Amino acid sequence: KTGPCVGQPNGFRGIWFGECHSESLVGGIDGFGLWTALSSNVPTSYTYSVAYGNGTWVAAGIGTYQISYSSNGTSWTGISNPFGTSSSGYSVAYGNGKFVAIGTGSNYKIIYSTNGSSWTGVTTPTFLGASYGFADYNNLTFNGTYFINNTGNYSTNIPMIYSSDGITWYAGSYIP
Repeated sequence: KTGPCVGQPNGFRGIWFGECHSESLVGGIDGFGLWTALSSNVPTSYTYSVAYGNGTWVAAGIGTYQISYSSNGTSWTGISNPFGTSSSGYSVAYGNGKFVAIGTGSNYKIIYSTNGSSWTGVTTPTFLGASYGFADYNNLTFNGTYFINNTGNYSTNIPMIYSSDGITWYAGSYIP
């Protein structure tokens, strides 16, 4: 089981995630090497991304739940189909007081939340087209000013999209 480690904002507690079935998210006291599989109410097939902000952990992935959230990193609440039917959550980031997630679904490709539990869909920017899919879903990040995602769409000169609020998105090849 391999995967990146996410920071420890509350003491020694940390979250580790990787691509391993039924145990895609684990949490525990990393200072002592004690880890517990968290297979309840988390993305059950794969967890692709975890973000922390405002006292809340949010995980994005695929399976029964595509978004999951927790205030302590151990007890999780899962959300099914936040992007619409046939949802998959690929990336989540926190900044400017909100979580933003990128994924796929029948209704949305971008969603946002101020608390991790209630999510609002963002209309796909018209410059991306109604049926557009991101080639690099799991690259969402927050740089202190902007949410940035690499679209992987270099042929249309839209290699990335960025937003300061997670709602209004702009296309570009650089950040202003």
